[in-house]
Amino acid sequence: MDESTEANTVSPSQEMARQIARFRAALSTSRSAAQLKLFDFLAERSADDRAPKEIEISLGVFGGYGGLPDGTSDSGVRVYVHRLRKRIDEFYAGQDGPRLVIPKGEYRLTLQISEVAKEPERDRPLAALTRPARWHWFALAGALSLIILAAVLLPAGESIDGNVRKLAATRFWSGLDENTPVTLIAGDSFMLAETHDQTRVNRFIRDPAIQSRDQFGQYLKSHPETFYRLYDLDLRFTPVSTALAIWDLQASLPPTRSGKIRRSGVLALSSADDKALRGNNLLYVGRFADLGKLSAAYRATSKFAPEGQDAVRDIASGKLLTASLHNSDPAKPVATTDLGVIIAMRTPDGRRLMFVAGVGDLAVADMVRLVSDPEALREIEKRAGTGHRYEALFEIRSADGIQAERRLMATHSLK
Repeated sequence: MDESTEANTVSPSQEMARQIARFRAALSTSRSAAQLKLFDFLAERSADDRAPKEIEISLGVFGGYGGLPDGTSDSGVRVYVHRLRKRIDEFYAGQDGPRLVIPKGEYRLTLQISEVAKEPERDRPLAALTRPARWHWFALAGALSLIILAAVLLPAGESIDGNVRKLAATRFWSGLDENTPVTLIAGDSFMLAETHDQTRVNRFIRDPAIQSRDQFGQYLKSHPETFYRLYDLDLRFTPVSTALAIWDLQASLPPTRSGKIRRSGVLALSSADDKALRGNNLLYVGRFADLGKLSAAYRATSKFAPEGQDAVRDIASGKLLTASLHNSDPAKPVATTDLGVIIAMRTPDGRRLMFVAGVGDLAVADMVRLVSDPEALREIEKRAGTGHRYEALFEIRSADGIQAERRLMATHSLK
């Protein structure tokens, strides 16, 4: 069986793995340990959504520009990638069928079949400078797939009973359009890499004031001294608590008025474009610090204004509430106080915009439990005024990580 015939019997990802193994075996007979290390790095990153950046290759393969084996300067990575591309071309010279390719201007391996460059299947769309064991990627990809695809896999016409049906009658959930899906938006953070010598990453930074590449560009213009210290490596961070909260909440979405399962989807806020943010009913789940693109919409309507990293001000009363999420005395039992809000509002074009947010993880998880409990919502709505839309602020106390109390601090009617 020739290669072109065999390639038709396997998936692209299997063929990709086979070609990587073939070329690596040939490359292993050479004397260039640096090329082999570079090839292994690119092969491992071939399943990512994006190609690694030059600084990532420098750090991950050569230990920084100063570690390049032949003393080359900042063009060294490009030189070694060019040499590896040439070696691959020589290996496949005169052969038909599938082959590996390093596209011009990119630092990635792709699989080319029938002279058409095709990117390999990507079962693990997460990228980082240091990588865990491969089984961990499959676990993460499986969990993410279950969250995002749950609404698709559930039959749209199936009737549902139980607690979720009662939620549809609460003021928080009422008014959702029968046919418009609900998009659950997961709060996440833009990450920056800090380096003191332009070769090694010293730490990663989350700055609530920098939530996008454009904002980072503006920051560099006003802080030029950080140009060679801070780098965008296209990394985002979503707290585990936020992912788990969305999983729980999606299972608790109320049905349509006719009793059918409501269509829903999940997006990370950093990947949600303007079309996604304007097309559906939106339900944000996450920390205040991760509001990002929704921050302006939140502040334009809510009277509960986040201040700093751990406080919320009730604009109506002027009262400032502060969370205490850290234990200052290890000898004493860990007692913490968190702050959370639930907000149900209507956009000018008639869609619903809802927030289930908190200062910390404890509040995010508890607010999800609250909006999934029709009896608890009814008790709050008795105190939320006469308006159809409302917002409520809560203080959540815990002892040794176990929630002890939820206190309603304020409510406001919304238009």
